[in-house]
Amino acid sequence: MLILAVVPEPGTARACLEHAALARAAVDDARLVVLHPNADPERLIAAAEEVAIQELREAREGSAVSRAAAVRTVFDEWVAASPGGGEAEWRERPGAIGEVVAAAAAGAALVVLARPRNLDGQDALHEAVFHAGPPLLLVPDAPPPAALAHLALAWEPEDAARRALAAALPWLRRATEVTVLVAGEEGDRPDASEAAERLGEAGVGANVLPLEGGGPVGAALLGACGRIGADALVMGSYDRPAVLEWLFGGATRDVLRHATLPVFLHR
Repeated sequence: MLILAVVPEPGTARACLEHAALARAAVDDARLVVLHPNADPERLIAAAEEVAIQELREAREGSAVSRAAAVRTVFDEWVAASPGGGEAEWRERPGAIGEVVAAAAAGAALVVLARPRNLDGQDALHEAVFHAGPPLLLVPDAPPPAALAHLALAWEPEDAARRALAAALPWLRRATEVTVLVAGEEGDRPDASEAAERLGEAGVGANVLPLEGGGPVGAALLGACGRIGADALVMGSYDRPAVLEWLFGGATRDVLRHATLPVFLHR
């Protein structure tokens, strides 16, 4: 199993590496590859508009060379301080961020990315959420939990949630507790029996927790995770066009913006 940690910016690289190591430790026979996608305008084959954007990034965030050096410094310091960190493979690839991430993610079982601070990170996140095939573990810019022991699963009987459950099974199987979260008003909540059955077939026992209240689903999911002490949230992301979702909102967008715990996303 290949776990791909994408580190486009130095400010969040350490958090991404620590969470990726946690995800690797939770499953057997996993290897960790660390990717720095390097959008260097001098080496970028792209439309003039894309090159201009990268040149603006250099003015705001420093040159691609300096950003890459800063990320590599964070990686080297993490390797020196982390047991098993030396087993991680470092890769640096020039090119358009989305294209680099997509190519590297093609053979991965999981992509790990920290919530972005700069434009390179935002491009990497957009690619990982909307276009990359593997599930994404989006992590906060904070130290990871001690273990992925208690996982919460946001459930609705739709394909995205089913794919998220299936993709997260290696981690769900190793969790000591799994809670299925079901949103909606009483009498109008999705049936959680399918989720319980799918988990049971994989040897995973789970509790079902209906979410009360009629507020935004994303806020309800994150609030429930906090109350039950979940170490991570598993959820399916939307299949609607990205522009519509960002304009009109949705549970996925709210979770992307406000989560303070790791979130497994799959579309």
